[in-house]
Amino acid sequence: MPAPFSEDPFADERGFDKRKLRQLCRQVERALHTALLDDCHDPVLMDLMVQDVLPWPNASRLLVALVPTQADAAVDRELLLAHLEAARGVLREVVAGAIHRKRTPELSFEVFSPGL
Repeated sequence: MPAPFSEDPFADERGFDKRKLRQLCRQVERALHTALLDDCHDPVLMDLMVQDVLPWPNASRLLVALVPTQADAAVDRELLLAHLEAARGVLREVVAGAIHRKRTPELSFEVFSPGL
């Protein structure tokens, strides 16, 4: 019997797995990974790697966790978030082309330091 109110973001209130939600997050992760390298044309964003994509709080909004690829570089988190905000439309457009849904989820970004 599954545990109620699971802490897993891919489980419902009864603890059952949400396979389609997990699949959506993987598709968005792959699309954003290639978009940051190829479609953005922003050298600041090319140094970021998608670490994880999670529902925030559900499939209508996704949290994209990013880390810099260079572990020893100093991270200016505010600068990275400003560049991500400027590229939000392009990134969402790439996601819309990669997933098969009626509505494209909103994207929220968070940048983490490379060792956390």
